[in-house]
Amino acid sequence: MKMPIFDYFHEMILKDYGKRVSKETFDKFVIYCDAGKEINGVKPILHWINLYAFGTGMTSDDAEDLRYRRYREEHNIEFKK
Repeated sequence: MKMPIFDYFHEMILKDYGKRVSKETFDKFVIYCDAGKEINGVKPILHWINLYAFGTGMTSDDAEDLRYRRYREEHNIEFKK
């Protein structure tokens, strides 16, 4: 059975992080989001960045930072501080 949201999240994680996500991890994350309680810095919001954080054990903020860092490196973007 096709699951459009899983397919979309899988595609985005592969694009943004170069990693794959399993259906089992996705299913566990959906249950986690349904509970609605943030644990270990992973936001319980159904979003691929939070799914990546959930699957890797990092916080949602760290996953977002990694995503931006990878994007800047890939596109040779430097930010002046």
